[in-house]
Amino acid sequence: MEPHGSELEKLKSLLEQAGLGRDLDLLSAILFVRNLVSQLSIYSDSDKSHIQGVVLREIRQGNPHDTSFPHILEELETFLTKTTHAQELQDELTREKRSIEAMMEEMSTFFETMRSSRDRQEKSLTKFNSATVNAVRTASSRKDILQQMRGLLSEFVNEFREEARLWEAKARALERTAHFDALLSELYNRRSLDDYLSEMVVTSHSRGIPFSLCMIDVDHFKRVNDTYGHQVGDDVLRALAKMVKSHAVQNDGYAARYGGEELVLTLPQPQERAAEVAEQLRRDVEDYEFQFRKGGKLVGDIIHFTISIGVAGLRKGWDSTQLVGSADKALYQAKRSGRNLVARHTENASSRVGWV
Repeated sequence: MEPHGSELEKLKSLLEQAGLGRDLDLLSAILFVRNLVSQLSIYSDSDKSHIQGVVLREIRQGNPHDTSFPHILEELETFLTKTTHAQELQDELTREKRSIEAMMEEMSTFFETMRSSRDRQEKSLTKFNSATVNAVRTASSRKDILQQMRGLLSEFVNEFREEARLWEAKARALERTAHFDALLSELYNRRSLDDYLSEMVVTSHSRGIPFSLCMIDVDHFKRVNDTYGHQVGDDVLRALAKMVKSHAVQNDGYAARYGGEELVLTLPQPQERAAEVAEQLRRDVEDYEFQFRKGGKLVGDIIHFTISIGVAGLRKGWDSTQLVGSADKALYQAKRSGRNLVARHTENASSRVGWV
């Protein structure tokens, strides 16, 4: 590798050829983009390439300072605010929008079906009324009238019973769309989670029932997406969702998707017991051998992945926001301490976090 001074000389020479050798503002921007941006892991490779390409084009065009530097500054400002975390948030908002659009479309279909059903019912009632009048007029005896009426009534009731079953199925489907996650269908969505937490915090405080929350995050999930593709990444999340749901069922808990690859498991248990459940979940995930399915067949390599979990038990005076925030802080400590860990929130004078 050439000495740093040699690289600077080459850069200086290139700038002088472009007539920009004495532009210190532009030089500082170039050095930042060239030497630091490539080392920042919070930006995607495509974003890094874009900002480097912008600077390179400005150098080649040889535009004066008043033209080139404001343009580079504007691009840098956009680049610096577009971290991968911000992109993940944008992706999550996009998914939420699609979920709402799907629900609105289903509701529209539901109401259209209601209108059609009402028309069918009116026609059925008219038909039944006409058939009844006709039976009375044409029957030869009282017995014959009753026999025809029973047949008509049975047909009428069966028709409405079948329609009632269809309505019940449609109502269940609409309810599921409203309450469950579009991708991880095993789990409740964020809207349902927020409502549930608000209700459970009030119940826990008023009745003295223990209540804990586990914040779960897939370790190095971006690496899974980058290595195997987003389809595999989605299937990894689905596999994790099933495991989280299983532990929720076993422990009278509630499983939901918080956002992105973050899932939530709530438990009607004290923090220490919740931490034990979280540790068992962590081990189950660590031992799990995931393999991608395509066309019903297992393909590709076996993938091992791990999770980190932050656990917080509800405390006196806390609301749902404080509960979630405490679990999230514990999760952060688990990540910072090496991942594939369970951390429990234990406040003391220094507000440190204790470990399982």
